[in-house]
Amino acid sequence: SSSDKVSKVLHLRLVSLCISCTTATMPPSKLPKIDDLLKEHADKINGVRKGLEAKGLKLSEEYDDIWILRFVLSHKKEPEATKAAEFALDWRAKNAELIQAVKDGKAPWDFFEHIEKYMCADIHSKRTLDGEPVFMVRAGISNPKEVMNRVTHEQMMFKLLHTRERLFQICDKETRERRELVKALTLNDLNHVSLMGGTDRRFMKALTDASKVAEELYPQLLGRAIIINVPSFFSTLFGLFKSLLSKKTLEKMVVCPGKTLEQDISKCPYVRTKFALEDLPSQLGGKCKCLETTGCVGKIPNDQQTMIGGVGEDGKTRVTVAARDKHTAVYVVNVGDVATWEIEVEDHSVELTVTLKDENDQETTIMDTSKVKQSVDQKTMPTSGVLCFTFDNSFSLLTEKKVKYSVLVMPVSATAAEDRNI
Repeated sequence: SSSDKVSKVLHLRLVSLCISCTTATMPPSKLPKIDDLLKEHADKINGVRKGLEAKGLKLSEEYDDIWILRFVLSHKKEPEATKAAEFALDWRAKNAELIQAVKDGKAPWDFFEHIEKYMCADIHSKRTLDGEPVFMVRAGISNPKEVMNRVTHEQMMFKLLHTRERLFQICDKETRERRELVKALTLNDLNHVSLMGGTDRRFMKALTDASKVAEELYPQLLGRAIIINVPSFFSTLFGLFKSLLSKKTLEKMVVCPGKTLEQDISKCPYVRTKFALEDLPSQLGGKCKCLETTGCVGKIPNDQQTMIGGVGEDGKTRVTVAARDKHTAVYVVNVGDVATWEIEVEDHSVELTVTLKDENDQETTIMDTSKVKQSVDQKTMPTSGVLCFTFDNSFSLLTEKKVKYSVLVMPVSATAAEDRNI
């Protein structure tokens, strides 16, 4: 069918990008000088400005030649650039609250909490070697279904565009200060992605709609889109989301080979030449753990390797552990913190192991492996690091297990204060 032919062509394009990623020597790129670009495109920029003014639009200082330049670079014809800039100005006027909130570093919308809890996607605190901001996604552990059970289509779109605005403001500020055209880089980690799980039509619809709007609002924002830890069924997976990607986005994609959980990051030369090892998250083979903010991507620890479970009305997280599989829940702790947990398995049992991994990846056993149907316990942390609860159902050939659990980590300062009040 024509759909299959399109999918094959797109896959071949991604394979060719992967090959070039593997074989080419790619030193850190030198970003284009903004003053050279302004001079080169001066006539077209002036044309767009006059076209906007002719429509009665008064441009404030922030919508200057540098702002117009991105539209000029993305649209070959002046009328197209003018139309896109007009759309962006109208949208920005209608969404002034969102824009100001980003400028102020605030997010005063309650529904953001639901999205950030279940979606492991955010701007990394570190930059590339070229100083570009990096938006990272850990698709395999994100839970879009739980998100869309809690927010509307419009709210999800709003959050996605809020993130794009954050990226734009970072790039715009860096561009003006450095006098270089700074773009963002996205890095999508497909570790732990499954073919059947992790997708939700409601989320895909919101992502598609937001991407279409963002492409008009933020031209020249995306530098490269890197896909790493590609699963063996990538061709099938790509067929599911290829319709979300524009031709421009496809041309910017780089597919890197190798598995960072099993192999050295050097298997992906593109990532290696873009990042210092100290700034690359540990789940991607780097040394950055961001324990001070729980994790490098959103508020999820780097050691999290399974999909984030949904939380019921009783406050307990619910997960289904498939037969011959395991699930690990992780929490960042400090030395002296007290961790209290309550675990319940419906009908059957799982093997539970609790370990603590320090910053040097040395493991301490907090609770020896044992089969449990229910476990209630409390332990004081002997060191700082990541507390891991592993629910192992590998011994079961056919039966999946439904697990409910809650883990409360009380900071050492709080426990000390509690002791003083006794």
